[in-house]
Amino acid sequence: MLAAVALGGDPAVVPTRIGSGARFRPAAQTTATPSYLCVSSRSHFRVHLELFAEGRALVVPSDIGRRSATCVAEVRTVAPGGIVQVGRAGLTVGDLFRVWGQRLAPNRLLAFVGAVRVYVAGHRVPGDVRTVELTPNAQIVLEVGPLIPPHSFFLFPKGS
Repeated sequence: MLAAVALGGDPAVVPTRIGSGARFRPAAQTTATPSYLCVSSRSHFRVHLELFAEGRALVVPSDIGRRSATCVAEVRTVAPGGIVQVGRAGLTVGDLFRVWGQRLAPNRLLAFVGAVRVYVAGHRVPGDVRTVELTPNAQIVLEVGPLIPPHSFFLFPKGS
């Protein structure tokens, strides 16, 4: 805890182990909705997405929204770890999950069933999780199960 305080972190936020098994490490699907594919714009902003279920972290995989080196969706990942590249304003968490080909609903997060809570910048957001807009440099946390204190910000690495 002292290291977190010394480094400017929040001592209330503790690291969470990644769950074991395929449910906690979902693959990037290649079955994205055609309207999201093959954008020509290289401009984008970043969002950080964290997923938790049953008190454990889930891995957000790389290559969500990538069909080939030249065909990418407007919302995509390029590395594991939850950094999402977004090609334009107005896209939502639901859009990311549609491109990913994974389940998301008010009571479903991937393979996990239960009320899905969503936090943006550490604050709980009411309503349907799918409608939360992806905004520049947002820190978004989705949880099912026990509360894991959400991070309020994310330090993006240079060049991500």
